[in-house]
Amino acid sequence: MHTRHHQTPAKRVFLAILWAFLISSTGCGKPKYTSEPLSETAPILSVANSLDFETVLLETTKHLEIKIQNTGNSPLIIRSIYTLNEQRFTLSGITTVQIEPSDEAVATIGFAPSQVGLVTSELIIESNDTNSPTTSVLLRGIGAVPGDDEPISDETCIDVDEDGFGLNCNEGPDCDDEDPTVQAPSPWYADADHDTYGSPLRVEFGCHPPAGYVADDSDCDDTNPDVNIDRPEVGDVLCTDGLDNDCDGEPDSFDTDCTFEDCGEPAYVHTTDVCDPEYPSMGPSICEEYPNSIMPEGYREQCMQICRNRRDCPDGFACYPSRRSLNLHFCAPALGVNLQPDGASCVGDSGCQSAVCHDGSCRGVCTRDADCTGQNEVCYAVVRTHSYIGSEIATGLCVPKPANRLPYGEICTSAIQCESGVCSAAYIDQPARCSKPCGTMSDCPWGDRCAPAIYDNNPNVGYGFRSCGPAPESSYASIGESCYTFGATECRSFFCDSTHPSLLEPYCTGHCDADTDCPMLYPGAHNLKMKCTMGSSMEIAPLIGGYCTPKWCNADADCNGTSCFIFNDAGADGMPKGICQAY
Repeated sequence: MHTRHHQTPAKRVFLAILWAFLISSTGCGKPKYTSEPLSETAPILSVANSLDFETVLLETTKHLEIKIQNTGNSPLIIRSIYTLNEQRFTLSGITTVQIEPSDEAVATIGFAPSQVGLVTSELIIESNDTNSPTTSVLLRGIGAVPGDDEPISDETCIDVDEDGFGLNCNEGPDCDDEDPTVQAPSPWYADADHDTYGSPLRVEFGCHPPAGYVADDSDCDDTNPDVNIDRPEVGDVLCTDGLDNDCDGEPDSFDTDCTFEDCGEPAYVHTTDVCDPEYPSMGPSICEEYPNSIMPEGYREQCMQICRNRRDCPDGFACYPSRRSLNLHFCAPALGVNLQPDGASCVGDSGCQSAVCHDGSCRGVCTRDADCTGQNEVCYAVVRTHSYIGSEIATGLCVPKPANRLPYGEICTSAIQCESGVCSAAYIDQPARCSKPCGTMSDCPWGDRCAPAIYDNNPNVGYGFRSCGPAPESSYASIGESCYTFGATECRSFFCDSTHPSLLEPYCTGHCDADTDCPMLYPGAHNLKMKCTMGSSMEIAPLIGGYCTPKWCNADADCNGTSCFIFNDAGADGMPKGICQAY
């Protein structure tokens, strides 16, 4: 990698094409050593969104089982599990437990209604799933009379005021059977934070409100009295507290009542991103247009967090495909009511929790196969026109693995032949082969690299779709290791960064979507920290995801618990004083 300088869009296009095709030559030299790629390990808690007991007779109890699965690749620790309404919903069979990868545990929930009507609550599961440390399951059931197995019929209905409601009547019970204007029990909603606004997730029916319940059901956070529909989201404090104070689905800078500094025009494929400067950085982010913004053109763009899938985003957010780069995504609120989960039928993007409706089903975006948790799902590359972009983009979607398609590594002539939807060639003198989407080297088989490649000969979206392919034959160095002798041909990634030759020995870098994708810099020697940076430079293909760079620092306070290794007190090259140590 050479010193960075400004490039025109035309030059960036030329460099991307040149980089994608003209890398068939290899260097010389014997391998010094090899190291296994870092593989990300994490537990993933998978559980049903709701548990429906349907109708249960009063003075009886119905028990249902719910499975808690670990679809990740490290042990899942259930630290706490409980129900919010223990008088109506009881828990048994599980307390604190460790669930191994691909294993499951079973909890038993009992529903014992004390009155007629719908009753709801939540099962709360706290675990070491870093993406969802607290998971809730909606519990619901309907209390019914009579107290035996006889069906309700008009012959047993007692309706004194003849309004259709009464004891054992089909319409339901009557709160005052002598007044025809007073009929069925009303819904009452739990108000745990005592702000007079109730939670729609906890409801009981009755003629009078139970203690701690109110008639309102509009509270989006019943644990915080400062969050409700009448709380204005304005000012420096409320617009930066991370909360959706007015319950409109748009927290902080996403709310139209909050002012924020526009980051400029949306970042397209061949533009440098202002949101992720080399230093400092709190993690990879991009300048994108907020899809749900009602602001005028030119006031919709803000820096937003990179995501691989919806689990990387806060609750209530979706992971949206970006126009800036192929198979790159960002977090933003998903607005709407009754949003459908992945796999459910849909007619448009706005009806899905994932904000993507593809071929009639809600589908989550993905960067790699590991992002997909459904049974027999793969990360499948598609070219589609997203509703809020209005132009063709390429992204990965979690879909059931197509039958009768070519597997990874087979020679292909079209993406439709391949089970992952990618037919690509990273080298001009080799045939195209079925590949698969990737975000970083560890997503690929050992010996292959994650790099931009020509996608299915499509000139609009073809240059830069990150997919797995063979590494240079002479390569031996992993990301973070030195490539001082022979340059890029030493690197399994084929990326050698020499941006600051007076400060740093050239090192192998590679693609990433998160800081955790990046290993140590100069492992075994200095053991320095790297982070994921979104940007472009002369040898890195323009904005094809991020790439690993040193985590620069001026003091220990910049390093989140580790020390700042100082070696540039004079600030040469305009850079900070040092790089954070890994530990």
